[in-house]
Amino acid sequence: MAAFAEVYIDESGTHDGSPVMCVAGYLFLKAGATRFKREWAKVLKREKIPFFHMVDFAPGNHPFDHMDKPKRIAVEKQLIAAIHDCAVFGFSVTVDEREYNEIITPNPSIGGAYSFCLRGCLAEISDWRKRSNFRGEIAYFFEAGHRDQSEANRIMHEVFRDAEARRRFAYGSHAFVEKTMIVPLQSADLLAWLWRNDFIRGINKIRVSRADLVALIRPQDKTIAYRRPLLIEVEEAIGLVGGWGA
Repeated sequence: MAAFAEVYIDESGTHDGSPVMCVAGYLFLKAGATRFKREWAKVLKREKIPFFHMVDFAPGNHPFDHMDKPKRIAVEKQLIAAIHDCAVFGFSVTVDEREYNEIITPNPSIGGAYSFCLRGCLAEISDWRKRSNFRGEIAYFFEAGHRDQSEANRIMHEVFRDAEARRRFAYGSHAFVEKTMIVPLQSADLLAWLWRNDFIRGINKIRVSRADLVALIRPQDKTIAYRRPLLIEVEEAIGLVGGWGA
């Protein structure tokens, strides 16, 4: 019987005026995804939360304003426990969009900062597939209606069109779904928000990560933060090969 996995990818910081962008997500095996949806939904129902959105949850904005900070911390711990129990692999790519636009020479084959981050996430998924010897197919899910939906759709169709890339990313399908309804996307929201926050803390010379990020990350999870020196290396490498393939 063929193995199946599901990947949920979300973004933080892609709104206008945001200097830092993070694209992140989780990979679940099929059974783990089913169990995760049940566990996450159980927490939301018990705490009378319609959906999870970290940008409002962290400061206690509506619809989370009925919980004080200690209660929100306790709820987040339960959600993190569900991720640890069910998700096989977490990944993220973060970049300062202003630095990206300054350093990376515009090229249609490369795209903007979002495209760059998404391709980095796909590379991490490809590496996971090789490490785990995964032989099945992966269904990819993105937030519907987001500003970058058309770019995500274009990239995934490029993957679908190329047989070698389909094999490399174990591509089975992709779809755009409502984050308020599909709870695994809410776990990706949590991961993306925390890594973006951590990048900004670094810009502000805050050396200590948030406790919830430390609690969330596991040894098997992968992240990369593209600061200026690394972006310069990327630009030089792109110049050597003359572009960026799928």
